[in-house]
Amino acid sequence: MAEAFERVLLNVAYCDSTIEDEECLDDNDEKMDVDWDVHCENIETRSSPSNTPFIESGGKPTPTEQSLLVVVVALLNGADMTDFGCENSLITDEWREMILNFHNDKREIVAMGKQTDKSNKALPEAQQMFRMVWDCNVEMIAHEALTNCTAIPDTGLEVNGEGLDFREGIIPKKKDFNVLTETKQLLNAWYNEVRQSIIPDTLKWGPSYHNFSAIVRDDAKGMACTYTTACGDGMKMVCVYNAPKYNPNGVLYVKGTTCSKCGADTCTKGICLQKEYTPRKC
Repeated sequence: MAEAFERVLLNVAYCDSTIEDEECLDDNDEKMDVDWDVHCENIETRSSPSNTPFIESGGKPTPTEQSLLVVVVALLNGADMTDFGCENSLITDEWREMILNFHNDKREIVAMGKQTDKSNKALPEAQQMFRMVWDCNVEMIAHEALTNCTAIPDTGLEVNGEGLDFREGIIPKKKDFNVLTETKQLLNAWYNEVRQSIIPDTLKWGPSYHNFSAIVRDDAKGMACTYTTACGDGMKMVCVYNAPKYNPNGVLYVKGTTCSKCGADTCTKGICLQKEYTPRKC
């Protein structure tokens, strides 16, 4: 088995291998025929670490190698994908990961003092900006709010007597609609408010950069977004942040030397990497 695995890894490394679905059977059938199309140059000269000659050009893998290659290809294709474990299967983990990465990438830029506003003045560094995590409980809260198709009050999305901060937007449906592309465009519009506004040195909140402020508020440690197409034209999306609607500090974030207040949390790329996160109670 180990030798076969080594041989399969060589196949992945050296060959342009494709697996073509030749015949998809009914749902009740337990297997499908697979056409193995292996394209290699001079593969007959390559050997596995045990000096066992590899598949000759035009040859077929053994059944064991076929099974292992399926596993290897699947692992390579999904190696960078996070399994969020949330209940709503209508939303993909790819969508969740894109949104979470977008937020944290922008937070890194701001926390390190590399973001400028409309006047080309760099915003100050953040002394304790957390790398946010995706909170499936928050996603559930957001989903329940959307299913009502009613406006969320300005006081926030109330959970256990506390209003959580949120942002919402409408994405018009159009031909060749791609949810990842359109969502990222909306997020960019939110974030780019910083380039259309003058951010005061005090970092006080302002209506012209309302959406930007949610992305970079330093006390938000968790978040989640969701969307629906059941509330009229277009796709309605809401992002909820596990932080009070009204920031007790009254500012976007507390300025200071980057990561100087991370404490026991590790600093990575200018933001504090949480050792522990407590999900929001629904």
